[in-house]
Amino acid sequence: MIYKTLLAAGGDRRQLALLPVLRKEPWQLDTLGLGEGNPTGLSYDGLLLPLPALRHGQVPVLEGPPLELIPLLSRIKPGGLVVGGAFSKPHRDTICSLGYPVEDVMERENLVWENAKLTAQAVPVLLGMEDGIFLKGKQVLVLGGGRVAKALWPVLKDRGAKVTVAARSSAQLDLAEQAGAEAVPLEQMEPALGRAELVINTIPAPVLGRKELAALHAGVLVLDLASAPGGVDFAAARELDVSARLEPGLPGKWFPVQAGRLLGETVREILQEHWPEGGERA
Repeated sequence: MIYKTLLAAGGDRRQLALLPVLRKEPWQLDTLGLGEGNPTGLSYDGLLLPLPALRHGQVPVLEGPPLELIPLLSRIKPGGLVVGGAFSKPHRDTICSLGYPVEDVMERENLVWENAKLTAQAVPVLLGMEDGIFLKGKQVLVLGGGRVAKALWPVLKDRGAKVTVAARSSAQLDLAEQAGAEAVPLEQMEPALGRAELVINTIPAPVLGRKELAALHAGVLVLDLASAPGGVDFAAARELDVSARLEPGLPGKWFPVQAGRLLGETVREILQEHWPEGGERA
């Protein structure tokens, strides 16, 4: 029997952890930019890109220089499947315009939720290891009521933090109160900013500008977990001497094996949908 071939190009330690999951299946799997040497294949049935698939227009790798997208696509058969995570619309449109269907793992609800849970679990680890901040008794303001925020509220509460949630919708505020947090409308959060000892943003839109940052006490850390470019005016933060930083990809940084296995299961599910009969070629 001859089975489908897949090129896994680029990624971080999560990509290494997903390889054993995919290698349980009969298709042939080669890698590029993951420390396993250079693949010899020139005409693959599918291309697996990392999460995120591209940074600054290039495919990030575990070692070596980043990979260029178009040369990678040239190694894929016409109409071959491209799987990756968090494609921007321009990049997705480019790939599709060249005749390659695209599957984005971050459109799979189960993975998105599991990734949100890992992100939430990584926050206390990050704070303790990199900032020497422990949550017990801390006044923590969380901006947002989406998946990451919902996963974060109980994690913070379980570690003894006093949690206030600022969100836009009344439904999100109701859920925050049910989770044991104080809830305030986003447009009325200035008093909460003045009380906060730590601020965590999860909203991928401008929410912490100069006015909001100026309301913080000296020494308050602002973590932005939202997708780039985040929701914080970092230029204003620097001018106001507010410690603020964007922290994307926490699961890959702190829980790469667990995150990689979850990613692998999602990729396998996608490939099985597109390649029935175990990926056997017709």
